[in-house]
Amino acid sequence: MNLNDTLIEAAAYGLRTRLEHMLEALEVYEHQQTRPAETARPLCQSSNLDFITDIGPTTPRKWFGPQLALCASCLVREPCLDIAVDEGRRFGIWGGKMPKER
Repeated sequence: MNLNDTLIEAAAYGLRTRLEHMLEALEVYEHQQTRPAETARPLCQSSNLDFITDIGPTTPRKWFGPQLALCASCLVREPCLDIAVDEGRRFGIWGGKMPKER
Protein backbone atom coordinates (compact mmCIF):
# COMPACT_ATOMS: atom_id res chain seq x y z
CA MET A 1 0.00 0.00 0.00
CA ASN A 2 1.45 3.36 -0.97
CA LEU A 3 1.08 6.69 0.83
CA ASN A 4 -1.88 7.82 -1.29
CA ASP A 5 -3.77 4.61 -0.56
CA THR A 6 -3.02 4.99 3.13
CA LEU A 7 -4.27 8.60 3.17
CA ILE A 8 -7.43 7.68 1.26
CA GLU A 9 -8.11 4.81 3.65
CA ALA A 10 -7.57 7.07 6.68
CA ALA A 11 -9.92 9.73 5.26
CA ALA A 12 -12.58 7.12 4.48
CA TYR A 13 -12.30 5.75 8.03
CA GLY A 14 -12.71 9.26 9.46
CA LEU A 15 -15.79 9.95 7.34
CA ARG A 16 -17.29 6.56 8.19
CA THR A 17 -16.70 7.17 11.90
CA ARG A 18 -18.31 10.63 11.77
CA LEU A 19 -21.29 9.25 9.85
CA GLU A 20 -21.74 6.48 12.42
CA HIS A 21 -21.70 9.06 15.24
CA MET A 22 -24.19 11.27 13.43
CA LEU A 23 -26.55 8.34 12.80
CA GLU A 24 -26.27 7.37 16.46
CA ALA A 25 -27.06 10.95 17.47
CA LEU A 26 -30.13 10.91 15.20
CA GLU A 27 -31.35 7.66 16.71
CA VAL A 28 -30.94 9.02 20.25
CA TYR A 29 -32.65 12.27 19.23
CA GLU A 30 -35.64 10.45 17.74
CA HIS A 31 -35.98 8.40 20.93
CA GLN A 32 -35.70 11.55 23.06
CA GLN A 33 -38.55 13.26 21.19
CA THR A 34 -40.99 10.63 22.44
CA ARG A 35 -40.30 11.54 26.10
CA PRO A 36 -41.74 14.56 27.92
CA ALA A 37 -39.20 17.31 28.64
CA GLU A 38 -39.52 16.97 32.43
CA THR A 39 -38.30 13.36 32.31
CA ALA A 40 -35.68 13.94 29.62
CA ARG A 41 -32.08 12.93 30.24
CA PRO A 42 -29.11 14.58 28.56
CA LEU A 43 -28.53 13.05 25.14
CA CYS A 44 -24.78 12.94 25.80
CA GLN A 45 -25.39 10.33 28.51
CA SER A 46 -26.84 7.99 25.87
CA SER A 47 -23.96 8.52 23.46
CA ASN A 48 -20.45 7.17 23.18
CA LEU A 49 -19.17 10.55 21.96
CA ASP A 50 -16.56 12.34 24.07
CA PHE A 51 -17.84 15.66 25.40
CA ILE A 52 -15.03 16.46 27.86
CA THR A 53 -11.57 15.08 27.01
CA ASP A 54 -9.24 17.49 25.23
CA ILE A 55 -11.95 20.11 24.69
CA GLY A 56 -10.45 23.27 26.08
CA PRO A 57 -10.65 27.01 25.45
CA THR A 58 -8.47 26.83 22.32
CA THR A 59 -9.94 23.67 20.76
CA PRO A 60 -11.38 24.31 17.26
CA ARG A 61 -15.18 23.98 17.18
CA LYS A 62 -15.06 22.17 13.82
CA TRP A 63 -13.50 19.08 15.47
CA PHE A 64 -16.65 18.39 17.46
CA GLY A 65 -19.50 18.58 14.93
CA PRO A 66 -21.26 15.37 16.04
CA GLN A 67 -21.19 16.39 19.71
CA LEU A 68 -22.50 19.88 18.94
CA ALA A 69 -25.22 18.46 16.67
CA LEU A 70 -26.35 16.15 19.47
CA CYS A 71 -26.42 19.04 21.95
CA ALA A 72 -28.45 21.18 19.55
CA SER A 73 -31.31 18.67 19.70
CA CYS A 74 -31.13 17.98 23.44
CA LEU A 75 -34.14 18.93 25.57
CA VAL A 76 -31.98 19.76 28.61
CA ARG A 77 -29.42 21.94 26.79
CA GLU A 78 -30.25 25.13 28.71
CA PRO A 79 -30.01 23.63 32.23
CA CYS A 80 -26.79 21.93 31.17
CA LEU A 81 -25.31 25.27 30.11
CA ASP A 82 -26.50 26.89 33.35
CA ILE A 83 -24.68 24.22 35.38
CA ALA A 84 -21.46 24.73 33.43
CA VAL A 85 -21.57 28.49 33.90
CA ASP A 86 -22.56 28.31 37.58
CA GLU A 87 -19.83 25.78 38.36
CA GLY A 88 -17.18 27.44 36.22
CA ARG A 89 -16.55 24.42 34.01
CA ARG A 90 -13.51 25.29 31.87
CA PHE A 91 -13.38 22.14 29.74
CA GLY A 92 -15.84 20.20 27.64
CA ILE A 93 -18.99 20.91 25.70
CA TRP A 94 -21.83 21.96 27.97
CA GLY A 95 -25.24 23.07 26.76
CA GLY A 96 -24.01 23.00 23.17
CA LYS A 97 -21.26 25.53 23.85
CA MET A 98 -17.51 25.24 23.61
CA PRO A 99 -15.49 26.62 26.58
CA LYS A 100 -14.75 30.01 25.00
CA GLU A 101 -18.44 30.44 24.05
CA ARG A 102 -19.68 30.21 27.64
